[in-house]
Amino acid sequence: MSVSRKVLEVLPPRGLIVMLGAPGAGKSALGYALLEDLQPRQSCVYGFPLEKAPLLPDSIKLLTSLDFPEESIVLCDEAYISFYARQFMSERNKVMDTLSGLARQKGILLIYITQSTRKLDVGLVAGAEALLIKRPSLLQMKLDRGELRGTLVAARSLFFELHPPPDVKLKTYQQRCTYILSDDFEGMIELSNTPPSFWSEGLSRAFQGVPLAQRVDAEESQLSNEEQVEQLRQQAHIEHGENLKCAICEQSCSLLLNGTCDICFQRWALSALRKV
Repeated sequence: MSVSRKVLEVLPPRGLIVMLGAPGAGKSALGYALLEDLQPRQSCVYGFPLEKAPLLPDSIKLLTSLDFPEESIVLCDEAYISFYARQFMSERNKVMDTLSGLARQKGILLIYITQSTRKLDVGLVAGAEALLIKRPSLLQMKLDRGELRGTLVAARSLFFELHPPPDVKLKTYQQRCTYILSDDFEGMIELSNTPPSFWSEGLSRAFQGVPLAQRVDAEESQLSNEEQVEQLRQQAHIEHGENLKCAICEQSCSLLLNGTCDICFQRWALSALRKV
């Protein structure tokens, strides 16, 4: 097995997993190792470049639509390509939002791999069953979503407190370790995984050579949109307290923005900006 038994024991069998970390920290290797070790469940990849399909073994199904098989495991590598927050209220992403919420009932395990959760809709991140963190970068630690910074700081500290064997470089050993945060577990798991049997340099760089024009345009729009949402957030009336209730979803929270929780506020802000 490529993934340690301890990791498999603390991961949810269904629902959403968000995996993040610095470039080259080992995110994709862990994601594909999970696809391999969790078989015979149907293993799938969504958002993978069609022209790179030969890099995947026959046991992994390449999905081109949101019709995810029930009881399957679906990996979205480099999740920002398919799930820009600015586009999240499109019809396709409404379906994706629904799928993440219904994953337990459908028996689907969704694994999103990204370098930054800022590129994913906040509601998607909030609905995660577990966070799998590979070594974070300094910039990621400082610039990722504020709600995660404390966790990223703690995780990065532990990655640099690791003591690899004398013949193994620290960076290489860090790639074999994972910090996990879930309902039942929080902490570092050393020797969490090795790459899957079908791993290759080409698979680690699967998006290399893929046309970038659409990705760059979407990225620029996303940054502009985030800046505008942040401006609205700064202008909002903020209320702190215990057991506050959102006026929209009626969920309890500790912070309200104009009477709404952070998730509902962002969705309202995005809707308002689209009408401008």
